[in-house]
Amino acid sequence: MAGDSPCCRKMEPPSELFENEENVLVSWILAMAKRGFPVHKTNLIMSVKKYLEDNGREPRYLNKSKTPGRSWFEGFLKRHPEIKQKHAESLSKARAAVTQDRIHRWFDEILDYFKENNLQDILRDPTRIFNGDESGFMLCPKSGNVLGPTKSKEDFYQRVSAEKEQITVMDTFSADGKIVPPMLIFPYKKMFYV
Repeated sequence: MAGDSPCCRKMEPPSELFENEENVLVSWILAMAKRGFPVHKTNLIMSVKKYLEDNGREPRYLNKSKTPGRSWFEGFLKRHPEIKQKHAESLSKARAAVTQDRIHRWFDEILDYFKENNLQDILRDPTRIFNGDESGFMLCPKSGNVLGPTKSKEDFYQRVSAEKEQITVMDTFSADGKIVPPMLIFPYKKMFYV
């Protein structure tokens, strides 16, 4: 067949790993992404290097840092289209713990409180219903590209420490369309007065 001749096929360098070894890596990457700890390219490459060293094998396609190079990484992504590289959004541990069940429970508790205190009329008055949303703007946002499932239409999130400095903005709107002036919270600075 004409399509099978070597001159007509694009040749790629073989992988550093056997197929079953790469499949273990794929499972690890997808599991970590699902749990909110996506794998960075550097972590993947260093893991492959360590695995090869531990098994007495040396990467065939080394770069200057003696790790599998860019061509191996790009080939890995081509061989496993279920994984893609994407920029991760930072998400604090507290925010990552929010679930649909917890949100429903919170609304049920609020409704119970309104009923116990005979305040249900508030829910029928749009001037008394407000929605507030807090947004944090990191002063040094660094998350980088991470690996995760291709089929995911959602953004990738990476849990980060909440200790980094940020400016927090609280925007609040009423159900009838009025805007409350935003509240800004700046990083805490201790001031000493003499």
